[in-house]
Amino acid sequence: MSLQRFEITETRPTPLLSDFEIFLGYLRANSISLTPKKLFLKKKYLYELNKKMYFRISRVSENSNQDRYPLLHLFYHLVLSGKLFQIDYRRRSRRVLEPTDRLQLYERLNWTEKYFFLLETFWMDVNWRKLQGGYFGYSPIRHIPWLLDFLSKCQPGKKIQLRKCNVWMDRIFAHTFAFLEYFLLYFAYFGFWHATLENPSYGNDVPKRWCQPESIRPTKFGVMMASILKEARPILSWNLPYRREIDQHRIFPDNIIPTEYFFLGNGEEDYKLPDNRPSSKRTDNPKEPFFKAFTPLFPEHVLRQTLSRDTTQFEDGIYTFKVALGRKIWRRIKIAADNTLEDLHLIIQEAFSFDNAHLYSFFLDGVRWSFDRISCPEEGEGISADEVQIGELGLSIGQDILYLFDYGDEWCFSVQLEHVDKKKFGSNQPQIVARRGESPPQYG
Repeated sequence: MSLQRFEITETRPTPLLSDFEIFLGYLRANSISLTPKKLFLKKKYLYELNKKMYFRISRVSENSNQDRYPLLHLFYHLVLSGKLFQIDYRRRSRRVLEPTDRLQLYERLNWTEKYFFLLETFWMDVNWRKLQGGYFGYSPIRHIPWLLDFLSKCQPGKKIQLRKCNVWMDRIFAHTFAFLEYFLLYFAYFGFWHATLENPSYGNDVPKRWCQPESIRPTKFGVMMASILKEARPILSWNLPYRREIDQHRIFPDNIIPTEYFFLGNGEEDYKLPDNRPSSKRTDNPKEPFFKAFTPLFPEHVLRQTLSRDTTQFEDGIYTFKVALGRKIWRRIKIAADNTLEDLHLIIQEAFSFDNAHLYSFFLDGVRWSFDRISCPEEGEGISADEVQIGELGLSIGQDILYLFDYGDEWCFSVQLEHVDKKKFGSNQPQIVARRGESPPQYG
């Protein structure tokens, strides 16, 4: 396909940027408080915002949660993963979103640069497991190499039916698109295709979050973008949460993972994709900024910059945590930034007089058994607690993480960061500095 130059405006090739500007304006104008558990946008904001969007959802009510609004769910993760807003944890009874200095830097970008900042954040920084909000809830990330290969060979504007599949490859084809769920809409929001969903009437017997495709119509823009993404920005190499999940700690995409397999899931085997094998002809260069691969698609000097990536994660000092089992039993612990999470585990065991005879994990999002976890070395999978230093976690004052000890009895400790003292003192040995309540019996 010959190279075509495109123009990105507030509404072309997609109204995504227009909707995102409205979303940002609403966040700036209102003190947005979040739900207490998932820290999502509250229902009243969602219902108001949805009515302002071009990509609005009709099958919602004033009682609908955030994961019922695909566009707003996407925007929420983009502003947090892109660090345009951050959660203020200091008021425990009311967690709110507040803008960061990066928001002003984002607003200085032109429309093309804004689009690619959002695409970069979506592609590299957002955890796709958390972004999926459909009925089945699977992350489609390992399907994406196949999907981009398919899309790059499509004829722009030609309608593709997705529900009429007979032969073996058609079965894989339909299976892949069924796994997309909300990502079918996300790619549509980014202008890759126009999508038609199955069962548009959504009767009472159809789940409200059902998001199965009937057909798509690829755009010229989407076909060209897919061609570049599959070759120059392979998702399994460039999505950082995915790479951390497969046990790559302290990573930036500076080593390319071969993306030659398509994973069907649900017990199916992996199928090789000959067209996607690593070769000497690959054009990906992980040392360059994400947007650089796309500059040939636009007039000269239109796509020149983005926001800098924050690679300085380590924050030195002495961290004070309040580790609690409910309201009446807690311990206050001081620990140095260069101590590991395993050191924190050991001092918690000492503080509560436990015997340290079981497996444990830290869940950084505070959600038990989520994928945002760092596990004990004995578990042998994922990122190990003895590899991660406290100062690397990027915690905010007031933020809670969950420490789960003993996968059978499931002792759940709230670990809240109270203070960071930039000045170190004496030994780096963790200390128990305050306590309240008797430790419960570990077995009983």
